[in-house]
Amino acid sequence: MAHETPEVGHVHVKGLSTAEAQERFARIGPNVIEGKRRTPLILQFLGQFKDIMVIILIVASLIAYLAGETVDAAIIIGIVFLNAAIGFAQEFKAEKAVEALRKLLAPKAHVVRNGEIIVIDAIALVPGDLLILNEGDKISADCEILSENELYVDEAILTGESVPVKKDPHEHKKVFMGTQVTHGNARALVTHTGMHTQFGKIARLTSETKKDKSPLQKELAHIGAWVGKVTVGISAMLFLIGIFLQQRGLIETLLFAVSVAVAAVPEGLPTTITVALALGVQRLARKNAIVKQLSSVETLGSTTVICSDKTGTLTKNEMTVQEVVFDDCEISVKGVGYEPIGELSVHSTSSKENAFFSFEKGGLADIAYKRPTFFNHLEMMAAGLTVCNNARLVEAEEWRIIGDPTEGALLNLVEKAGFSAAALNQEHPRIFEIPFDSSRKRMSVVTRDADSKKYMAFVKGAPDSLLTLCTHIFKDGKIVPLSAAEKTSLLERTDAMAKRALRIIAVAYKEVSQEVQRTYHKEEIESDLIFLGMVGMMDPPREEVKEAVKLTHKAGIRIFIITGDHGLTAHAIAKDLGIVKSYGVNIITGEMMEKMSNEKLRAAVAKG
Repeated sequence: MAHETPEVGHVHVKGLSTAEAQERFARIGPNVIEGKRRTPLILQFLGQFKDIMVIILIVASLIAYLAGETVDAAIIIGIVFLNAAIGFAQEFKAEKAVEALRKLLAPKAHVVRNGEIIVIDAIALVPGDLLILNEGDKISADCEILSENELYVDEAILTGESVPVKKDPHEHKKVFMGTQVTHGNARALVTHTGMHTQFGKIARLTSETKKDKSPLQKELAHIGAWVGKVTVGISAMLFLIGIFLQQRGLIETLLFAVSVAVAAVPEGLPTTITVALALGVQRLARKNAIVKQLSSVETLGSTTVICSDKTGTLTKNEMTVQEVVFDDCEISVKGVGYEPIGELSVHSTSSKENAFFSFEKGGLADIAYKRPTFFNHLEMMAAGLTVCNNARLVEAEEWRIIGDPTEGALLNLVEKAGFSAAALNQEHPRIFEIPFDSSRKRMSVVTRDADSKKYMAFVKGAPDSLLTLCTHIFKDGKIVPLSAAEKTSLLERTDAMAKRALRIIAVAYKEVSQEVQRTYHKEEIESDLIFLGMVGMMDPPREEVKEAVKLTHKAGIRIFIITGDHGLTAHAIAKDLGIVKSYGVNIITGEMMEKMSNEKLRAAVAKG
């Protein structure tokens, strides 16, 4: 149902009163995404009889019954009802499966009502509510940011972009239903609820989209109309010949014409097609694919072009560290997802040593004994990536990240390497933080070493930004000056990683003043740093996609990636999956889409 959104008006620090909230709720309605009004079951069943050939069969059976051919009439009606029952049963099962997938709206929300922060059902939110957003919260309505502290929001559900978006009350002040806070906190004014949200508009477009007939349905309708015309024409001609030329009786001639009509209609065709499509649906169901309508199976079979999103479709939508670089080592990290299980393979690029070894979580003690210099460097890297981090890696029904996916990937690396993030936080308790911001492109934390009592500053951020602040490098277990040539070499390695679509995070540290309870300034902390190394991460491809791509190519189907992400990133993923061989082919970015008309898009797909 349509609701009128009221004027939000002046924002009061006490939020809405209970009476105001109840009045608006009564006037506007609940904060829910309304699905398409469900068709009654009886009408769904009757909808199975709309096909032209089915209508011809029903008419023929009625005429046969009236003419006394009760057995023929019963057989034809039996076939028609069997066909309808199969189609109705499949659509009913699919509808139930689709309903089970609708779990996108957060069940609870923190709001200010009567000057107090309370927890309410998200369904009770109304425009004008003062919403409190914290790290990990799923946002339950469209809002406008009033105040924030380093707020980052994951908008992948709307945009497909896996990198969280920085929000503030000036430039990016809108947050939307269904998105999630990955970092920071904020107070926001609810501006739209329910079907007036961006998510609601998408739901409305989805429900109002006109259904087009599949190629098979169009062909059957064409055949049905043609058969109907021919059958009626022949039957009418035979009836007229029998009456006027052969001088036969009316009933006898009518029965003969009807018999010809019934014989001409392929009554077994609808059932044969329905059974064939139902078998196809069952095969897809065993592959965990939900098909709502039987005709969709044939549509899938006639597909020649697939346009796919990247994030969450071809990829897992889970940032994962793929590579670590420090000193003269390149470390390849195996294992995907947030479960901290994987293997680290270490290759030395030094001319002095061409060592290669690998280890898993349980092999860290052996590494510490056999390669103490490597272990110490890795431990220092792990400490920096852990304490300079606001995400949490938790295990509930499955491993997941609370906070920024990028920071979560760093914690996942630390655990895969065999360290404990909780233990590292205890060994290096934080006493001061300078949050990340987009202008500095880095985050800094001051810690107090539990053993040495030294005060250490760890800094993580973009390599090009961080390297300008580094004067030394941790190498061969020692701190040595960082030369201009080494900086250039590190930047070249960064470029090589970026071309493989890796997002790169560098980490550095230094010892700082040991004065207690003081305020540290970024100019003091973020200078004369000691470079530790860098990590490269990406949203990895889904394991099952490669085989699917092979099968689609084998079937002659062309694949296009339409993504809001960077073209190089999409290209790297597409190349890894076997979708493309050269850059730019079969990849359409959001920027390109904005400049394309429908005709240009069709032309690009046709020649791709």
